[in-house]
Amino acid sequence: MTVWRHLIKSVLLLTVLASWVVIRPAQAITLPDGYDLPPNATQPTVVDVSLYVDEVSHIDVTHQTFVITGQLVRKWQDPRLPKLFAAYPEASILEFEGAEAKEKLQRLWHPVLQIVNEKGQRKTGVQSLQINRDGWVVLYEKFESEPHLSGDMQMFPFAIENLRVTLAGVSQPMSELVLRVRDFGFQNGSDADSAIIGKWNYVGSEFSEGDIRRSDELDRRYPRLDFVLNVRQDPVEGFVTYILPILLIGLVSVALLFLDAAQNPSYSGPRVGGTLTLILTTVALELTLQKSLPAVHYSILPKLLLNLTVIMLTLSVVQSCAQIWLYHNGHQARSIWVDQFWRIVYPLAFALLAMLLLGICLYG
Repeated sequence: MTVWRHLIKSVLLLTVLASWVVIRPAQAITLPDGYDLPPNATQPTVVDVSLYVDEVSHIDVTHQTFVITGQLVRKWQDPRLPKLFAAYPEASILEFEGAEAKEKLQRLWHPVLQIVNEKGQRKTGVQSLQINRDGWVVLYEKFESEPHLSGDMQMFPFAIENLRVTLAGVSQPMSELVLRVRDFGFQNGSDADSAIIGKWNYVGSEFSEGDIRRSDELDRRYPRLDFVLNVRQDPVEGFVTYILPILLIGLVSVALLFLDAAQNPSYSGPRVGGTLTLILTTVALELTLQKSLPAVHYSILPKLLLNLTVIMLTLSVVQSCAQIWLYHNGHQARSIWVDQFWRIVYPLAFALLAMLLLGICLYG
């Protein structure tokens, strides 16, 4: 039994020593001067960037922002770094975390990336720096940011919204730094819809590599990466919230036309008064929906339909008043013809104009 106990202790000791050999205590390393300069003096340093999405929440179309929590990984090679391991031949990886990682980054060249389309500044949580013996460096960052929405919202609430994260090295030109997308996805391959919080469905994702120019240096190009998540609001929810109330108002306005204001004067009050009530209801609905509609400079589908409804209701009130005037001024036959004509024309015109607006939003 004693022999087995000593054997177990020996195995544990060897395991600890082996781990110490593989990963040398990072705090013992001091970066010499000059390592904060670019690794290559004659060519840019290529940095592979990976973005993993943990969660997307607070998608706000009114203020056109959303909140993203994710993990940003940058990887590049610095040919000067293997020299650091000369004094530590047994070490293969140097690791720094938290405040120590930030302190080492102040003395080490690294890609400084900003989310140029965000509101405010991103919050950085866990941060770690890993230096490998072969000169490869891995910089990991857990972050939270509030970027702006992008995309055409004319077909809201049925439009596809672009949740875009634009990363740019605005302090390192392309002569010094080149960014390249290595990976873009969700954490640990998790389900996309579960990572997107709210009544939104995941449609797809895309990324692109390009450049950006600063307003104070238009002649210099800086590297840029765009990561985009395409999402769409639940169509049933959007229809019930924004479109169905307008359709119901239009349907009720058609039903009011079958109250004959001329033949039955006692009904003229309900017909005209009911239509006026629908106008007020439509205006109140527009004011209510205004709080949840996108604040854009162009017209969107719900606003166009609301305006169309107010116009058609106003025309219906004018027609009812004209019909009553004709009937009570000796033009009974013409009054009846106008009423019957309007019962056919009104719903057809309403439907055709609504489809026209839909086509304008779809095809511009």
